[in-house]
Amino acid sequence: MFPNNGGSAPMQRLNCLFHFQRIAHLWTPIFGQAVTVEQVCLAMIQLKAARLCHTPGHRDSWMDIAGYVGCWDKIQRGE
Repeated sequence: MFPNNGGSAPMQRLNCLFHFQRIAHLWTPIFGQAVTVEQVCLAMIQLKAARLCHTPGHRDSWMDIAGYVGCWDKIQRGE
């Protein structure tokens, strides 16, 4: 997940938005269509869910999912 830089909530939201936008930009040519920030978030959650199918007790994957959901929420609320 993204490191907590100890910044303010708006700065942390911008970091989530910045990173998700960067990933979307990088994935767009791979998939041959525009990728949204929301799609990046869903894909990252699914990646962690797929890992949990093999190792359901891996706490870090559960925490990462919570972190991706938290980032999505901050972006959606414009915090």
